[in-house]
Amino acid sequence: TGGCFDLSKLVRTLRPDFELWDYPDFDADWKRIEAVSSENVNGVRGVIGKDIHLARTDEVDAISTEAAGHKIVVIAGESGSGKSAVVSRLLETGGPFKRVLWLSAEQMSKASQTEVAHAFNLRHIIPELIDNSTLRGCVLVVDGFERFEGDARRRALELIRAVSDERFIGWKLIVTCQPQSFESAQDALIEAGVTELSKVDFSKPSAQEIYDAMPNLPEIRTLLFRTELQPILRNLVVLDWVLRADIARRLSDPSQGW
Repeated sequence: TGGCFDLSKLVRTLRPDFELWDYPDFDADWKRIEAVSSENVNGVRGVIGKDIHLARTDEVDAISTEAAGHKIVVIAGESGSGKSAVVSRLLETGGPFKRVLWLSAEQMSKASQTEVAHAFNLRHIIPELIDNSTLRGCVLVVDGFERFEGDARRRALELIRAVSDERFIGWKLIVTCQPQSFESAQDALIEAGVTELSKVDFSKPSAQEIYDAMPNLPEIRTLLFRTELQPILRNLVVLDWVLRADIARRLSDPSQGW
């Protein structure tokens, strides 16, 4: 006699104990969406000015530790603190995750998951891909929660709900947001079935960290000694603008105002 089986149920049963290959029907879609996610990871600006890197090793290690010990990590930090850059560094090749799902608010701003799938030329909607994902060591990233509004937020929550429905077996969730958006993000996660999370309070780099990273830029180092400018220059978006616009010389002259 003939028979049938439910592929997603079989995958869900075997996933905790076995490392499986993706079913061929889903493999091509995963490759497409992983390529888009990789572009998003690599698109996060990781340098200041032309080629200045802040190590932020302690921050990367702290988030890595939280992700290793918790299924859901919410990173709350002010705009310009560098939280997205630290997350992207964690997800670089050779990191702890084998599969990254990172879509922007703009990419998720569609009326349905079917439209999202069409935009990326996928044969299946992404929640179905999650439901049938066979890999362990996967991560879903929602970067800049406050930017996800309307349809984008609804689509993102559907992905979170799909991962939650899998009981986070093989999956982690990393969300970044500004401090004032944390409660809203928490409420949305609860709506999507997430009841436990680890919050990481993320700070801007210290003036000393920035000073040490710029040994060949005396103009910026001079500005960092001015206490009234330190809160401004510790914002990495502003600092990047100052360096790329090459206005440090003017700002370092006390006779000229900001």
